[in-house]
Amino acid sequence: MEFVIDRVSEWSDEVCPYPGAVQRGLTHTDYRTVSTLEEAQTKPWYQNWFDNGVNHREEGGMVACEHKNLHMEWVIEVPDILKLVDEEDIIIRCSRYKEIPHRITIYDDYIE
Repeated sequence: MEFVIDRVSEWSDEVCPYPGAVQRGLTHTDYRTVSTLEEAQTKPWYQNWFDNGVNHREEGGMVACEHKNLHMEWVIEVPDILKLVDEEDIIIRCSRYKEIPHRITIYDDYIE
């Protein structure tokens, strides 16, 4: 199973967060907390959101679109998630990327 991966202690996107991770361009889904496209049109962020996205829609009580430009992220294939849990303290959450729906954050430093 593939995951986007990052490390709390690493602030640079240039440094590989875990051995075997590779950088890949992914399609970011941008969700906004308004319930309709009509309501979104009244917001100051609307024009920028609309111009930089495709597939604008209402989804799950919010509006969403995919960014036109790919975001570079570190990606890793994890065949055995329990092995990784034994090696590192991790947090698993959603990633908001179309191709890879989950993100692993290695919790190796303080985070608020």
